[in-house]
Amino acid sequence: MLTFTDLEKSVIDAICDAQRDTLAGLTEFLSSAEVLSRENTGHGFYTYFRAAPLDPHCVWPQPISGPNAKMIGLGEDAWMGFLLWCSTGEPSVLEGFQYGDVTGETVDLKTFDLTTLSFSLLKSD
Repeated sequence: MLTFTDLEKSVIDAICDAQRDTLAGLTEFLSSAEVLSRENTGHGFYTYFRAAPLDPHCVWPQPISGPNAKMIGLGEDAWMGFLLWCSTGEPSVLEGFQYGDVTGETVDLKTFDLTTLSFSLLKSD
């Protein structure tokens, strides 16, 4: 059974904290989320999940912006960004993507186990 990685859990918590006042119900919705699959694109990843439906009248923005994470082991001062995408009217995909390191270079994430990606800092813009 797939589960959210530590990075994904931290990103989801940060999104919920940042949207607490504007997206009521997001924390409750995501607390029931189950990972369906994870796609490693090499530049980033998509984590697909489902959660128990909430109020059908709730309108989610597209996408919901997430924090940036300073990554360990992906290059000097390497950062990743995150978006929470909605389909069928509800959040269903977490996207992670590389900004690159201080030289602007990215690494091929297909050579990494996404469940072991390490980070040292999350920050919202």
